[in-house]
Amino acid sequence: MQRGTSLIGTIASELRAHPLITLGFSLFWTWVWLVVQSSALNAGVFAGLMPGIGRWVIPLTAYGMTFLVMGILFRQLRFLPYQKGYLILLACMTSIGVAINATFTFYPTIEPLVTTALLVLGGLLMGTGTAMIHMEWGRILGRLGPRKTVIHGALGTCGAMILIFILFLLSDIVTWCFVAFLPIGCIATIILQRRTLVVVELPSANVKLNVPWRFLCTSFIQGTAFGILQTLLLTSSASAQTTAITVVGSLIGAAAVLVVVLHFRWDFNQLIYQVGFVLLALSFVLMALASSVFIGGWLINAIGYRFIDILMWALCTHLVKQRHLPTNWVFAITTCALLMGQVFGALMGAVVEMLPLTAPTVISDGGGTSLLASLMVFIILTSALLLFNKDNLQVGWGMIRPGDEDDQTDSFQIRCTLATDGFELTPRETELFALLAQGMNRDDISTRLYLSRETVKTHTRNIYRKMDLHSQEQVIDLVAQQQAVAVLSQIKTTL
Repeated sequence: MQRGTSLIGTIASELRAHPLITLGFSLFWTWVWLVVQSSALNAGVFAGLMPGIGRWVIPLTAYGMTFLVMGILFRQLRFLPYQKGYLILLACMTSIGVAINATFTFYPTIEPLVTTALLVLGGLLMGTGTAMIHMEWGRILGRLGPRKTVIHGALGTCGAMILIFILFLLSDIVTWCFVAFLPIGCIATIILQRRTLVVVELPSANVKLNVPWRFLCTSFIQGTAFGILQTLLLTSSASAQTTAITVVGSLIGAAAVLVVVLHFRWDFNQLIYQVGFVLLALSFVLMALASSVFIGGWLINAIGYRFIDILMWALCTHLVKQRHLPTNWVFAITTCALLMGQVFGALMGAVVEMLPLTAPTVISDGGGTSLLASLMVFIILTSALLLFNKDNLQVGWGMIRPGDEDDQTDSFQIRCTLATDGFELTPRETELFALLAQGMNRDDISTRLYLSRETVKTHTRNIYRKMDLHSQEQVIDLVAQQQAVAVLSQIKTTL
């Protein structure tokens, strides 16, 4: 009983501390589901070419390729956009993509090729914007760590599923109008959250950017499983029940990940390969058996996908916060693998759908479904055996328990808080002090906090006056002294 109360208290405490993250995450995942994980806004453009391939493949491909480009740019140039104007431009670009798609969905031009070209343009803008918004959320969550990411991921899932269910009851035009403002809402919550949360970008110029191939394989397989499911849903008579089953399955998956992570404290190896992958495999087993259990398999697949997806966000934030890897690099390469897996799975499903052994409706005869599902069971279980390996410890995540407290990663901020305690700094001055202690110059701080150079200079002068300091070197030394005091205290306690 005590542990259950502690679980609820932990969730409630984090929700009170960062409500904007949960709200923004709810909006973001609602957007992702509508744009690239369902046919709600993107049905029918390529149906004549390949059964099961809808217009969602356009923003999905743009989503993945944008991450690939961002990863390459960061690896080669350490390119990292921060400006507030960039965020506003991002929201406008994505909403314009929605407006283009909505306009030419309801009012197509006389020339079909022109309509198709405009719909492709809208899809590209939507997918590119989605990737960049995704990166901004990764940047914020990367400073909170895996434990808090799991909490906000689960709560954000609940909020998103409620919104999706409500939208399902509304007309198409109302849904499109709501979707047009989703990117703006996401960006607004990001900007507001940055004002209240000290987000210090870790130095990354000299970090060796390794490729965690087990992580990439895990993401690709997860995406492939979901892509195949999308194809099966779009070619089956059960597709009308997509929303209801997705909502129920995602809610169960969110609740399950909270309990297993925070209550049982399992590590990433166990959570991903012994729970998440087993759920995915079980879902395809049910799909392969008979058409009568397809709905049950679909529900379990929704549970498993959401379970793994939240954990993969948490794993990314672990690599950012504990392993000090750059946010742009971690989220770019891993999410690109996930999305390319989804495209691959959708194409594989469409190819099997076109084989002679498949009837017009796959679910009716079970042939194509059984083939795809049996293949995925083999791939998922074999991958789980190969990827569940203690060698994951070498990259620092195999045996890490995301439910543990993030004491170690918060140590720098704690030292800054101790150093400034009693000097009556304003919240903005406290935030700027942490950046000075990181060794950032005024130009970098100006860009990071969206302030003019003169404003940064004024805040710095006020900090020095209040704390009787005279240079940035003294700021760094003061924080270092707090570390020395902590070490001595720990030695005394041990003795």
